[in-house]
Amino acid sequence: MPRSILQRLYRARPLASVAMSLPGVLLVLWYAWSSFSRVDHYRRAVDAKAPLELETLHIALNDQLQGDIRRMLMNPPPEPSQLPEYRLRLTQHDYDLLLDGAQQADARPYVEAKVEQGERLLNAEVRIRGSRHWHTLGPQRSLKVKLDKGELLDGQRIFNLINDPTPMVIAEQLILDLAQEAGILTQVSRYVRVKINAKDFGVYRYETAADESLLRSSSRMPGSIYASELPAAASTEQLWTNTHYWTKVSSRTDSEVDKADFTDLLRFLGHVHDSTNQQFADFAQHELDLETFARLDALDVAFGGDQRDFRENHTYYFDPYRGRWEPIAGESRGFREDPSFNLVDNPVLIRLKMLPSYLSLRNRLLYDFLTGKGSPAALHARARRLLAQLAPELRTDPYWDAYRQLPRVDAFHRRMLRPNSLGRLALVVESELTTYGHRHAQLVAELEKNPLYIAVGEPVVRRDAKLAEPLFATSLSLVIDGHAGVGFNELTVTFGADCVAPSARLMRGGRELATRGRAGQIKLADELSLYPSVGLMPQHDPNPRRGHVRADELPIEYSLELVSSCRPEGVVARGRHLATDSRVVSRPVCAALAARLPKARLNGDNVPKFEASEVAPHPWELDAAAPIAVTLGPGNISLPSTRIFGPNETVTIMPGSRLHLGPGVSLIFLGRVTFDGQQHDRIEVLPLGSAPFGGIAIQGPHTSGSRLSYVSIGGGTQPSWRSVQYPGMIDVHDTHDVMIEGCRFGNNGGETDTLHVAYVKRLDVRDTSFLKVPEDAFDLEYTTADLRGLRVSNAGDDAFDLMGSQVRLGDSIILGSEGNGISAGEGSDVNVENTLIATSKVGVLVKNASKVALSGSVLFRNGTGVRTYQRTVRYAGDSEVTANVLFVAESTRDAVKRDDRKTHTLDRGRVLLDLPRRGVLDHVLESVLELSDWQDLPRWLGDQKEQTIP
Repeated sequence: MPRSILQRLYRARPLASVAMSLPGVLLVLWYAWSSFSRVDHYRRAVDAKAPLELETLHIALNDQLQGDIRRMLMNPPPEPSQLPEYRLRLTQHDYDLLLDGAQQADARPYVEAKVEQGERLLNAEVRIRGSRHWHTLGPQRSLKVKLDKGELLDGQRIFNLINDPTPMVIAEQLILDLAQEAGILTQVSRYVRVKINAKDFGVYRYETAADESLLRSSSRMPGSIYASELPAAASTEQLWTNTHYWTKVSSRTDSEVDKADFTDLLRFLGHVHDSTNQQFADFAQHELDLETFARLDALDVAFGGDQRDFRENHTYYFDPYRGRWEPIAGESRGFREDPSFNLVDNPVLIRLKMLPSYLSLRNRLLYDFLTGKGSPAALHARARRLLAQLAPELRTDPYWDAYRQLPRVDAFHRRMLRPNSLGRLALVVESELTTYGHRHAQLVAELEKNPLYIAVGEPVVRRDAKLAEPLFATSLSLVIDGHAGVGFNELTVTFGADCVAPSARLMRGGRELATRGRAGQIKLADELSLYPSVGLMPQHDPNPRRGHVRADELPIEYSLELVSSCRPEGVVARGRHLATDSRVVSRPVCAALAARLPKARLNGDNVPKFEASEVAPHPWELDAAAPIAVTLGPGNISLPSTRIFGPNETVTIMPGSRLHLGPGVSLIFLGRVTFDGQQHDRIEVLPLGSAPFGGIAIQGPHTSGSRLSYVSIGGGTQPSWRSVQYPGMIDVHDTHDVMIEGCRFGNNGGETDTLHVAYVKRLDVRDTSFLKVPEDAFDLEYTTADLRGLRVSNAGDDAFDLMGSQVRLGDSIILGSEGNGISAGEGSDVNVENTLIATSKVGVLVKNASKVALSGSVLFRNGTGVRTYQRTVRYAGDSEVTANVLFVAESTRDAVKRDDRKTHTLDRGRVLLDLPRRGVLDHVLESVLELSDWQDLPRWLGDQKEQTIP
């Protein structure tokens, strides 16, 4: 029978043969045309001049067949998916418009869409994003999603769904996870599953925008975020000389004035491009978060990142209360092996490397990373965990593809997208981690190298009429050659056997250094930091992105002088390796090393031109100022102009001091300050005349341990210093362990807050009064505080306004606030104990995923006792109010008002709607209010209305 069928087929007529072969022929022609079309679309998308060769068509045909067979045999996606799912709905018309937008190079239109969130449908706009062909061709197109105003999904209004074609898949995610764990502002990134109109489009990488949502989720204040946007036609210098090619992604407020104000960026760019070395050192010390810049730089060095170059991928945030710039981590493209530490430089990085301590800071952080989370073993384990989560999803991704799967013939073939598989992924991951292992070994070896060398000059005899014996002056050159510096702390000097009772001193620039120990064993009282140095070299492969210069380490010489009673026969220096913390011993300077020492350096007054042969100034020329102790008072002190006390100045203000500040005059403390008033000998800060003064600012980490004791401050508005925003008459920002006790604040001039505290850890405030203040009395933002025995009377707005803070408030009195007695928002966690809140518009307001626990307290004659609501969706989750013995009496409207529930109740605990009986809350009655009966409370309140600050 089979033979008969074959014979019939063999003898078939031509027309029948054509009819039987036609489906197969059409299938072959369809695949041939489809493969040609894919290659042709790719060539057009990349504007490549590569010829259309038969071999390329064979590859495309093979890939299409392989992809179709894979999809036919593929298992369905895991149910439920281990990844978050993003489901979009579009009408067919809008979906067609969306695909048509892929053909446009820029200004792609948004189309209307719906985003599913459980049973909710969120209104959104969607467009295709990205300029590379992998974002715009093929089924898996990268998307930008923008929800309607007021709508957030997972705390974000704008996010990207990116088709990531990298062969390793997890490379970018590994680096971004490490950046976030290091405390660097990092755009949220994770893997998700995307469905459009119920059709599965596989695995995407979800990435948020660097906007206000990022700041709030990272416990940062809303402030300016700028992203570079330099078109190809513009010159590199234009990015760093004006603000035209930067986009302001976020601003401090939503006002159009703030959105259009680029003043802070103009100051930043001016210092990068135009300031002298001394000016930039001062700017960096006060206005750059150097540790965060160094951490991000260390990650780029570790992984061989090359994205933050002269032209692209720069995003910076300016914190209005810290007054400092931070970089925002984004695209890295790491896992490269290269002998260079930095594969690319940029003007900001070059200026940072020219600072005295930056390289030592960066390299210490780099070494800590390489021997910790960045060790090959730790990275292997992290990669395995991520792959275990992704493997089931990638196995069922119908469109999974990647570039760099062909030999390095040319860029055209290297960037072709080809079907990927778990087998290939495993090989790529193993290869990339091996590459990382090689770079890791190279970096560790370079960092651990002993950089300390010494050259000893010929002793010069000096005779002193006061001394019977001559002295020997010997020049010492300590040379640092390497990536790390040295903390020089010991000098060993050997003398001849005929030297009796030798003595020795160590001099720097004619000044004797404090030392201890025997003559032959000199130990420095304070470690002397010997930092590495850089010079600008021609770039190996110059182009607009990589620039024409790079910063490489050069040897640097530190000159000292040894003055001894005998001729030294040998000198050896010892110190601490600033990257590894290990002990190092000097070696002699050889002729080759001496020949590499730069003949000239820039000085502090020079402005770098970013040209080859420029060498960083000597660190000793930009040395930090020596510590200074400053004492003010006692008695009357007139200050007609603003005083700024530097980080090196420790200020003590004596009891009985009266500081008279002129109009608009401020006191800015950048180092530790102690207002050392006594209970019976207070310190006063007041206007010099009738006009209000500026204010008082305690700013920065060097102010830790500051204390204000028994100080009366009134008649100020707001301090002013550089670009920092100061909302209060007294501002404490970016520090820790600050004590305020026995103080009286109030009678502000102007509509200003009184005490503003931001980014402070462990604030302790005791027995302090706020009387007749025009706005908020006490504003705490991202602060941890213990407040005890406070009294706030007649605040023009809120008595306590809390944002993202953890606060314990006890034994306090809040009266007559025109706003809220306590306003807890933006994820605050507050414990209120043994406190009276009376005659305020709202006793306690709880909003935006905050928690307030009320214990042993009384809320009396407030408009509303307790109110909760969700003002913004940036903070997911309901607010929570709990109570343990809470009395809410004689509220004029509601005892408890909740916008999130139908019933007016607390989450836990209950409210008693009357004043306590005698025997209940006696501590509050007798010790806080100093009354004998709760029925005396109304009369007592009437007596408090007219109190002012003494």
